[in-house]
Amino acid sequence: MVLPALCGWAVVTGGHAFSLSWFDPFAISDGTAFAQGMVLAVFFFWGWDAAFSVTEETRSPCDSARGGLIALFAMLGLFLFASVAFQREMSLAELIHNGPQALPYLGEKLAAEPWATLPVIALLFSAVASVQASLIPMARGLLAALLRAQSVLHSHGVTAWQDAIVGAYTNMTDPAPAYRAALDRGLLTARVVGALWWDRERGAEQIPELVARREELTRDRFRATSVKVMQDGIAENHTAAMLDPYLTGCGCASDNSGISFVAPAELRKYVTELDAAGFQVHFHALGDRAVREALDAVQAAREANGWRDTRHHLAHLQVVHPADVPRFRTLGATANLQMLWAAHEPQMDELTLPFLGAERGTRQYPFGDLLRAGATLAAGSDWPVSSPDPFQAIHVAVNRIAPEAPEGTPVFLPGQRLDLGTAVAAYTAGSAYANHLDDITGSITVGKAADLVVLDRDPFAGPPEEIAATRVLETFVAGRRVHAAPGA
Repeated sequence: MVLPALCGWAVVTGGHAFSLSWFDPFAISDGTAFAQGMVLAVFFFWGWDAAFSVTEETRSPCDSARGGLIALFAMLGLFLFASVAFQREMSLAELIHNGPQALPYLGEKLAAEPWATLPVIALLFSAVASVQASLIPMARGLLAALLRAQSVLHSHGVTAWQDAIVGAYTNMTDPAPAYRAALDRGLLTARVVGALWWDRERGAEQIPELVARREELTRDRFRATSVKVMQDGIAENHTAAMLDPYLTGCGCASDNSGISFVAPAELRKYVTELDAAGFQVHFHALGDRAVREALDAVQAAREANGWRDTRHHLAHLQVVHPADVPRFRTLGATANLQMLWAAHEPQMDELTLPFLGAERGTRQYPFGDLLRAGATLAAGSDWPVSSPDPFQAIHVAVNRIAPEAPEGTPVFLPGQRLDLGTAVAAYTAGSAYANHLDDITGSITVGKAADLVVLDRDPFAGPPEEIAATRVLETFVAGRRVHAAPGA
């Protein structure tokens, strides 16, 4: 069966998002990373990644050898903490900051106890190797991560996505240089919208900077036209912002109702200014309070600026108050669904439902209610938080049961099921619309690009319980084949 190619949301090159950019020797900006602490276990994983994980497009024999040395010396250097530093024979600070002065000590130890000093020597070699690796351009490792991520997504039929974090955030590296490098080399085959990260420690003064970044980064198949605002956390650790307090283990109301990372009044002001500047706002909103605050901000922008084609969207929507469901249609806010999460599984049954309570628990992932209220539905994976496979998610949207659920697992809120056509449309036309790509892709229409996916079956012809077994045979972008399964 042939379908329009799929679109979605992912964080494909950020720090925690993909192994190549999390453990990457090229991501050290300078030697100070070692001098300020140097956690050797991290060096081990960095080295291992450089030696064995970089894709052929960017790996050289020197990269592999260098990475192997970093891993080996860092692994040996771990013994320093037990055999030297922890026994106070030589402090780590002395070794790092007083290197030359430590050499006589090393000479004495080497003569008296050759084996005892090996960890110290290994640590010094690790320092040299890490500083050497820091001289390699960081973009090479990020480019490798981007190319691998692109290959994985193409293998699942995804040809377009919105990268949810473009910018530096906590331990995550800004992926913008990787996208630039891919464009420069003609390697970016996907269509990508970059969501520029909103620094919640700052205010409206960053908007001119975001405008400048949009102009700097937008070209060809990459457009930095969205801004990501993380309004709350997650339900499992009780940081998702709720209208009412979470329950305690005994079922009583607690004093915690989650976190609104941006004050609601400020959020309304910022979103109004972003909307006026032509930005789409991509809200992370899981709890019902965060959803309401985000919708209030969109409403403020509509009232101040009129109806602009900015296509703001709210992602995740784990808990939505019934009074806010019709507001998506009224305000033209897209419901960005992560369908795979709407099922009974341990995180839901053990970490969420007991602390939401019975009534609020029934308001989770209200896909059916949003559809019936006329909301525009888009869908994406939030990869690497969960599987990038759209058919795994579509399976859950239709069945409200996880594909590998044990026999006897109950359906999770069956009234919120979607039919297969609606779920597929959310992953194709809906996400294309949310990304301002609907004039190019999202449907098989005369005049649009031949962004297509060839499946191994017709999921509409089989039982809904088998949707997740659907596999992608071929993926095309603008008529060019970018993925072929073995034998296809």
